[in-house]
Amino acid sequence: MSASIAFAFDRPRSHFNKNGSLKASAPTHCSKRIGDLDKLCRAVFDSLDTANVVNDDSQFVSLYAHRRFTLKNEQPCAIITVTALD
Repeated sequence: MSASIAFAFDRPRSHFNKNGSLKASAPTHCSKRIGDLDKLCRAVFDSLDTANVVNDDSQFVSLYAHRRFTLKNEQPCAIITVTALD
C-alpha cells in the first residue's frame, strides 16, 4: 500500500497585519509548527490500523507527506489517500 498525507495548519496570528493581510515576512512553508512530520504520520498510520482500514501499518511501502498552511476558508485538516499496490 501507498499513502499520501497532507497536513494543513492554520497560520498563527503573528503572520498577519492588523488589516488581515499576510505580512511580507510570513514564512511560505509550515516549518515551525508543533508536531514533527514523522510523528504526525505515525498517528495517522495508528488510526488507520485501529479503524480497520488496514490490517497492519507495516503493509505501507510508500509514503508522501507534507505540512502546509490552510488556504483561505479552509479548516485545519489531514487529507489522507491510501492506494492499494499490485
